[in-house]
Amino acid sequence: MVDLIENQFGIDEDSREHLGHYYAKMPDAEKALVFKMQTDLMRKNRHRKGELPHHLFSQAMHNLAIKSTKDIEDGIKNKRGNTPEESRLVSELRLARAQEKKKWKKPKKLKKKIKDKRYMEIIKLREEHNSWVVISKYLRMNYRMKITPQYLKKIIDEITEENEKMGEAVRELPSGYEKNISTEK
Repeated sequence: MVDLIENQFGIDEDSREHLGHYYAKMPDAEKALVFKMQTDLMRKNRHRKGELPHHLFSQAMHNLAIKSTKDIEDGIKNKRGNTPEESRLVSELRLARAQEKKKWKKPKKLKKKIKDKRYMEIIKLREEHNSWVVISKYLRMNYRMKITPQYLKKIIDEITEENEKMGEAVRELPSGYEKNISTEK
């Protein structure tokens, strides 16, 4: 049956796998457009279904919808002429991706690492009147954390503000953080 799909619709196994990965990375709004396109393709290609079971036909149309979405985007990247319908679809896809990116911003790993492990230590160093440059060098040498002094200050300010909003009191440092720092090694 899978060979029939390959022969009838021209989507081989490698293409299906590639399209699956492409689809997995799509934002939800864009996936909804693919499902809409799949439904349209199922209606248009009803006559080509023949002896295919419904689930295989549906999967084939789903792959065709993903492929046509990808082809449209690739066509825009390659500057080939598009019909007004394709241009409208690309605009919708771009809008969906932009909205999805705004919605799902991931917290930066470095900020999370500092908040979880090094925040109290950095506060202690600042209370000892160490500059952001010295603290940045200290983090680089002792913890292999490459961070600019400006970004470090920004992160610490954000974390402090978050803690104040949450009403969390600044905890005392665990023992072992009282050591004197030096930036030369």
